[in-house]
Amino acid sequence: MEDDEDSQDGFNPKWTEEPHIEDGVYLPLDEDERSPHPKTIPRHILDIAQATYGRNFKIDPPSSPPPSPLAWIPRRHGGGFRFGRSEDNEYLEIPKEIEPPSLIEFHYFPGLPIELRHMIWRHCLPGPRLVELLYDEDMGACTSRSPLPICLWICSESRREAKLFYRLLFATDRAEATIYLDPHIDEVYLGIGNFHPRPRSLLDLFLTLDPKDIAQIENLAIDSDIANYHEIDEEAPPWGLWWTLAMTTTDEYVFTNLRTLTIHRNASHRSCNDSSYIGFHGDIILTEVESNPGEFQAWEMETSGCYWKRKAKVQPVPWKLPLDDSVTWEVPFSRLWMDLENHKYKTPEIALERVRFVSFGQGPDHWAGRLDFLAGKKYVQSTGCIYEGHKALNTLLHWREADRDQNGWYSYLTTQLSAPEFDPINVYLTQNPCDCAIGHVHKAGFYDEDDLDGVDLRKVLEVVSAENNGGRPPWG
Repeated sequence: MEDDEDSQDGFNPKWTEEPHIEDGVYLPLDEDERSPHPKTIPRHILDIAQATYGRNFKIDPPSSPPPSPLAWIPRRHGGGFRFGRSEDNEYLEIPKEIEPPSLIEFHYFPGLPIELRHMIWRHCLPGPRLVELLYDEDMGACTSRSPLPICLWICSESRREAKLFYRLLFATDRAEATIYLDPHIDEVYLGIGNFHPRPRSLLDLFLTLDPKDIAQIENLAIDSDIANYHEIDEEAPPWGLWWTLAMTTTDEYVFTNLRTLTIHRNASHRSCNDSSYIGFHGDIILTEVESNPGEFQAWEMETSGCYWKRKAKVQPVPWKLPLDDSVTWEVPFSRLWMDLENHKYKTPEIALERVRFVSFGQGPDHWAGRLDFLAGKKYVQSTGCIYEGHKALNTLLHWREADRDQNGWYSYLTTQLSAPEFDPINVYLTQNPCDCAIGHVHKAGFYDEDDLDGVDLRKVLEVVSAENNGGRPPWG
């Protein structure tokens, strides 16, 4: 650190300048001086575990104090609205032995006191949402598939109440804003398949958005694959472009109020290209130590039991960087941890307080739509698009992975095409449109249509599949 940096107060991180071994992770040099993990798991870690894993969560959250009988002041919360003082954090519950009457219509709602009507409207708000940001470069417009809060459309009174929390954001220089966001609890999602697959598509988006809108984003989620078709510094982590934006406070186009960042690796889809994250199945959380701002601790959602038989249990435990030479995703993750602490030390006003790297087998309720969309899909790094997991594509991927010696069925299939230099997967991507959420129905341009005239990949694949009886290809 420079002299002016050393003079700063607060936590001063010390990390190795190079990995401890070749291709190893970066390590903190002040491990003995760091705050120990608390014996009681922090409340926000418990909330994440409960929201993500539900019944599989191993530890029951501690009981909350009973609500005050004078509690009536509504407060916005991640699960809706709660009432009372800050210590009153539970809803008033109707006793189980009392069943409320079922009503098809309630004719007396307009006769209720206006304060009570406002409280009812606020209870109708949806809570946290995953707001997918889609950008159509041709139209120059931002859209989202996320359902809008119903209170915005019921009546003028409900709309006024909802607009106390939801803001209309993400207008571009060519289109008006159409996305309502509660920046305090909603999570803005930048996902593969939601943008045109061009190297500068997302960067161009943020250059066309109003910086004031970007500055209102407090919770951001990105796909770990999203940087694969973007230009980044070779020395930076794979998510370097967005990390730079999040960690900068002098640039005009930055996430100046970003508090949480989720880097998502979906276990239900598979990349058509090798990736160090291909085998990552986990949930690691970096969270700022409340008593020592600038220092971050790592927690892992440890799974025990059989996940596939729905008998797995998840428990938050302290996570430490591994020292062996078999690490893959841990390398850029350790770099991220180091950069986060160093940037927070140099620029304390950076708001980021939690980073999560997660592979969801299941997710919080507000992730359900995105996870359902990705189920069975295939992401292709070379095109930046998502494709339906048809049998033909699945077979091609399986054969290519198994054909490491280039003497297997994938190579044999190549010889059966009209031109041996044709790569079967590239032929498939050229002849079949993608299934991206943006709906651009993109076909890859690996070959000209004239070059593929008469090439019926599916028919050739059927013939080769019929010959594949478990033996080696008939090489003559």
